[in-house]
This record gives sequence, C-alpha cells and structure tokens, in this order.
Amino acid sequence: MEQNERIPDEFYIGQDLVEDKERLKTEIEIFFYSPAILDNFDFFIYGKKIIGTQKDGLLVVRFNQEMPKKLVDELKSGKSEHLVVGYISKYLPRINQEILKQRYTEGHFLVRTFSTLDVYRLYVKIEQDNSRIQLSWPQSITSFPPSKKLAEEKDEIYIRDLVDAGNLYFNGSYDDCVRKVITSAENAFRFYNLKGDRTFLFLKNRKFESIIKRNIYSKNLANEVIANNLIFIYKLRNKIVHHKFRIRFENGWICKKAIGTLFYLYQFLSKDVQTKEYIFSLQMQFLMLDNFCKGTNLENLEKIGKIKEEEIKEEQIIDSKEKMDKFVFEGLRISGKEKSKVLKK
Repeated sequence: MEQNERIPDEFYIGQDLVEDKERLKTEIEIFFYSPAILDNFDFFIYGKKIIGTQKDGLLVVRFNQEMPKKLVDELKSGKSEHLVVGYISKYLPRINQEILKQRYTEGHFLVRTFSTLDVYRLYVKIEQDNSRIQLSWPQSITSFPPSKKLAEEKDEIYIRDLVDAGNLYFNGSYDDCVRKVITSAENAFRFYNLKGDRTFLFLKNRKFESIIKRNIYSKNLANEVIANNLIFIYKLRNKIVHHKFRIRFENGWICKKAIGTLFYLYQFLSKDVQTKEYIFSLQMQFLMLDNFCKGTNLENLEKIGKIKEEEIKEEQIIDSKEKMDKFVFEGLRISGKEKSKVLKK
C-alpha cells in the first residue's frame, strides 16, 4: 500500500458518512402487515415525530430523517441498509408500546407487535427531488448451524422456554419475555432437581430465592452476579404478574440481561458437554441476531469513533481470565441504578 493510501490513525467505520457536510432531507417509510386494523397514531420521541397510519392491511410508519448525501447514494446502490435499520430500531420499542396500548384498550386479540424483521416494505423518500428508494429489507435468516446440529437431541422444556424468551425479546414483548425467563429458570430448577432451604419454603415467594441461594450463590463474581440478577428478575416478574407493572419501552435492555443471565446459569448447571455446547451456540446466535436486527446508525458510529486508543487505561486491557470474567460479569450485572430505572413508573 502506498504511503498516501494508508488508513489514517484515527479512522473509524462510517467516518466518511458522518463527516459528509452535504445533508439531504428524507422520510423513512416503513410498511408492516397487520392482521388487526389499528387506529392512527402520532407521538414525539427524542424530539422526532412518528406517524402511524393504517392503509388496507398495512400499518405505515413514517418519520423524517436528515441523511448525508453519501449515505443516500449508497442506499441507491443497495448498500448500507443497516444504517436505516438502526434508525428504525431506535424508535420501534416506542411504536410497539403504542400498538400494545391499542391491544388492551380495545381488547383485540389480533393486535401484534413488530420487529425490524417484520418489515414488509421499506422506503427512503428524498425531499429534494421527490424520489423514493426501496431498500432490500427485510432479509430472511437461515438457522444457525451449531444450534441446529444439537437442537433436536437437547430439546428440553427449559431450553425451549429460553428460545421463546429470545423470540419475545426480538418482538418487543418485554413483559412476556420476563415472564418466560422466569418460567425457563423454574423448569431448569425442576430438571436439575434443585431444592431450596426448608426454612424458607413456607414463606410466600421465597422458594425461588431459596433455591438460588442454596445452589447458585457464592462469593465468586460469576455466581454472585447470576444469583442477584435472577432474584431481581423474579421480583420484576412478580410485579408484572401481580401488580400490573409494565416495562417501559426504553428499558427493553433488561430483557437482554435477563436472557444473558440464563445463558451463563445453564452453562453453570449442566455437566453434559453437548448441552453446554448447545447453550453456548444459542448465546452466540442471540448476540449475532441482536446486532443484525438492531442495525446501527450514524450517531452510534460517531460515538464509537471518538473512543481513541490512547484513552484506554492500562487496567482496561484484558490480558487475563480474571479481567475477562470481570469484563463479562460486571457488564451483565443489573446494578442498583439500573434496577431503580427499570422499576420507575
């Protein structure tokens, strides 16, 4: 590579798009097939107006988005669709919240929520010349080979519940996802014949916590995080089931942490090598799908690009198993601040 062709030291992916000064006004137009007729809606989120209208059997969602001209040119060439998907996933949880409200206020069985993979058609309309680009989205996803290889042989109820929880997360059904996470954990306790401390069994809602404290909790970081996460998720589930609590759209990340906790719990509980491999494959698939379905956007790329190598402190460099465990499980931990945020009505 010639000297003048070298990548700049501070280069980051998408930098040419982020720094493009020529901007175009566009409208992102998303079509979902809806088996239920929905009332029109509009709301503001993060300073942006989102409009939803019903057109025959399709829900059409629109919002304005300023884009770099270079990005628009790439979209015309069938590239960078993930950057538009990133904008959609930013607002989709709030859209799903509006849809769920209609399900319950109208008692309509067929009202359903959507993921980015449920998009029927996706367009970017350019205000300057009134043209419209149809994006090649959505895309069908094949099964994950490592999971498919082991799925039939390791088809246990608690693992089915785990897969169902992941499905609910991707569909934005956060309350049901938390319920299913706890159902999965309870079925796993039965499968592995885990018993609680008898002194707690007569106390209401303490059996679950007793099983965790007797069989899972220890002072090592991994077990401590898994145990405390599970106790909080169980309490959250009880608030949803018994106290009409609902998870706010912006707190859907709690479901990702809940599912992540199960992945590590089941790898800890299982002594069977193939079951461990299956759980690990599901974890890798889940993380890949989460990145794929959410996409990214230019704001996120710019934030990542501003993290310079010289700003990384020596203690942040992962060069041992202990540091790797700390990185993984401190990231998985549901902190006190996060608990308060989720429980705030």
